[in-house]
Amino acid sequence: MLCFALLEEILRAVEERLAWATADEQFRASHMATPGGFPGVTGDWVHSKDFDLVFARTRQLLRERICATPSGQTVALR
Repeated sequence: MLCFALLEEILRAVEERLAWATADEQFRASHMATPGGFPGVTGDWVHSKDFDLVFARTRQLLRERICATPSGQTVALR
């Protein structure tokens, strides 16, 4: 759980994560697209675990660039 001192920080962090989710979905869609517009071919051939292995670092950097508001404290909940 991320803890913030100010409401504005919470709102900014939420907006950043929504923007990141949108950017990540666009990244996935553009990299899973097929030449010639054959729907579903790449999605059938490239499993999500393989996609994650290939693009994990790129997607992590995308998140780090967009989600820039640091939390005051991070607490691990069980």
